[in-house]
Amino acid sequence: MTAFEGKEYADERISLLCQDGALVSLKGRAIANDGRCSQWVFEYVSASNNKSYEISVYENGTAVSTSRDIDDGRLSVEITDWVLDSTDAFGLAKEDIIFSRFRSENLESISDIYLRHLDMNVSGYHINQAAWFIGLWSGGFMDNPKSAEIYIDAKTGEVLHADANLNYNLEPSKKESTAIELKPVADKVIASLDPDAVFIQARASFHNDAEGNPSLPLWSYHYLSPLTRKSIEVRVNSEKQTAWLAGDADYNDLLNRTEFEIKEWVLDSDEAYSVACTNSTFSSFVSEYGHNDDYVMLETLYYQYPYHPGLEYGGEIVWCVEIHADLMSSTKLVRLTMDADTGEIYWVTHYEIDP
Repeated sequence: MTAFEGKEYADERISLLCQDGALVSLKGRAIANDGRCSQWVFEYVSASNNKSYEISVYENGTAVSTSRDIDDGRLSVEITDWVLDSTDAFGLAKEDIIFSRFRSENLESISDIYLRHLDMNVSGYHINQAAWFIGLWSGGFMDNPKSAEIYIDAKTGEVLHADANLNYNLEPSKKESTAIELKPVADKVIASLDPDAVFIQARASFHNDAEGNPSLPLWSYHYLSPLTRKSIEVRVNSEKQTAWLAGDADYNDLLNRTEFEIKEWVLDSDEAYSVACTNSTFSSFVSEYGHNDDYVMLETLYYQYPYHPGLEYGGEIVWCVEIHADLMSSTKLVRLTMDADTGEIYWVTHYEIDP
């Protein structure tokens, strides 16, 4: 049965228990893949006697109730603007590009569905209304779990938030890979996920190879979609295995970064690192401290700090190489930024962070 069908039985039962029962949440159990459930659990709160009533409604129409004392029934937010039934919410979830892609690849049944009033911030957006939540997940904590979730406005049907984590814990390969070499693999994943997404950043962390030399065996490619307001990260290792993570894009990123799409650049990641090693400050730091939680990143400049003569900060494509040294009393780091086409070093920042 649907949530609306279950609510008819729950409303009838709550009217026998108290005169001011306000519906504050509902949750489905034994969930079918169309949004129907074999059991719905409705929670009502009474402000007059400070009690919470939980009414379980089964598909045969049976209703069972329990109650418990609460501190102040007036603090709970009643669900009033509720228009969409559970089947409607699930139909909208299937239309979301990220949520539906996760479900099609994992063939998972719905793991969780509930409706309640939400008051929270997600990716720069504030949610303060009754909303459906639908969640999927598979695998245990130690088994590289996969998950997806979506929040839908229970009145308008607007998707308030959606994200997915598909095999995100991808292991680095044992051999070196470069940003230009693996980007076509990431682009292919994006083309099937969200063709309107634009490429804005590539990043890889250093790992030591068998000989102890730093290598970059796993790359993360970051895309933003102004049309669907999605932020998607695709991970690719040197074996060309892929994983992706998607969610709502940060509002400020959508405003500032989508206009600076990275379409092409000249220097590959290994060439950029070689250029960085020609700088005395950078090379001395690496010689003294080695590599520890360090990364190479390709991005665009859209801000004006630090200042460099001749730069207009209108989306220049740059390579950034950052090296950390975690000491007992502080953390030292050096960050070098260069033109991704010419290799011109714009600046080298060297500073120490107190704990």
